[in-house]
Amino acid sequence: MLFNQPIKKITLAVLGVIIAFGCQEEFQEPATPNPLPAATYTTQDRGYALAQALATAMASQELRHFVKQKIDQRFDGDANFLYALQEQQPVSEGEALRSLTFGQALFGKDQAGQRRARSLEAEPLLQIALRKPPGVTKDWDPAREHPVVVYLPYGTDARRVSTLPAFDSQGHYIDFQVDKLPTEPILVISHNERVRPVPRHHVDKLRHQAAQGQLAPDDGCILTTDPILVTDDAYYYMTTDLNCGGTGGYVPGGLDGGSGTNDTQDDCDRDGSPLYDHISRVKFVNMKEFKAAENYLDGAPEVYFFVFTGSNQAHLQSFRKNIPLVDRSEWKDCPLLSDCYTEWHYPDLEVMFWDKEEFGEILEYQWFEADNGDPIKFTTTVNKELDDGTTLSSTLEVTVSDNDYNLGNALVYFCEDATQAAYKLNETGSLDFALELR
Repeated sequence: MLFNQPIKKITLAVLGVIIAFGCQEEFQEPATPNPLPAATYTTQDRGYALAQALATAMASQELRHFVKQKIDQRFDGDANFLYALQEQQPVSEGEALRSLTFGQALFGKDQAGQRRARSLEAEPLLQIALRKPPGVTKDWDPAREHPVVVYLPYGTDARRVSTLPAFDSQGHYIDFQVDKLPTEPILVISHNERVRPVPRHHVDKLRHQAAQGQLAPDDGCILTTDPILVTDDAYYYMTTDLNCGGTGGYVPGGLDGGSGTNDTQDDCDRDGSPLYDHISRVKFVNMKEFKAAENYLDGAPEVYFFVFTGSNQAHLQSFRKNIPLVDRSEWKDCPLLSDCYTEWHYPDLEVMFWDKEEFGEILEYQWFEADNGDPIKFTTTVNKELDDGTTLSSTLEVTVSDNDYNLGNALVYFCEDATQAAYKLNETGSLDFALELR
């Protein structure tokens, strides 16, 4: 035999340890006392109530299958669903939950239960999400498994707290240790970041302007799609609908490749080309930046960017594009016997037709990862070289969230390589991206 029995046992034990830790997003240091504070919340929080009710009600296998089915529909591209959209849906045709809606299955059919259910109407963005800790690749099996339900309070950054409130399969409260990764998928109650409210009066104003032919090119996006949710005060839209789907949007008018650099003016890929610039590939520079931008408890990274131009037209001076949402695993690879590393994501996202007369020769791409928070202004200065050799500087301002993670910026030049065979790799310090003509 190749191994004698004692050596074989030791070898298999060592291999087991390697496999157990091989798929972590990065090496886990020995546990030390966590100096971070616990999350701030109250037991009166509606998200807290939803988490507790869900954990208790999922003692029913029928309800677990219902929840898993709705999660798998990925209404916004991530593994989640809005409670408000499913509250009135019948759970099952089976005997146990016959004639019960989702809300009734969680809170009961009596008056007290219905009052608790109605209280959630004040927070229509509460969602139920399936989250897989780093290194966990197995899916949730609702026939056999009853996952822990964690509550992530609004505005809480999971990287800056030690514990979150959670509930086990009996509905008992537990302190969920953020720095101790579970070995199974979990459910997280939080607030969705990809759906935004637009006040009713604002939509009514846009409709009136549209009827009068007074809309600017970028004002009519939400009039071309239906809201996914309507309340007394607002219409709720996907963020991609609010910026024209992120596939052409405000600007008038295709992955393999090389490592091109700046071309000369005599050999300029965009000169005379009828093609549009596309983001062909994008990648976080390392796992540290990836995890800093989006903790696994928050789900798939929502990466977006602004293009700042030198246009004289106000509605073309800046515009936003969203990288289409994909599962967190699409941004990284976790080989069995080594640490995870980031990998290229290929969105092939149309950005714009670069009209040099309109936008000049230099554009600034400013990148962010979106997180819920309060709106703030982000300001940058754009320089446009005029025909007489002078430079015109413009200060531009856009609105972002105060919790959005700044992924840096890069200047892109009109005469950089932009073909599939040779393109310029643009670097922000946090991520790399390539622009190619399609």
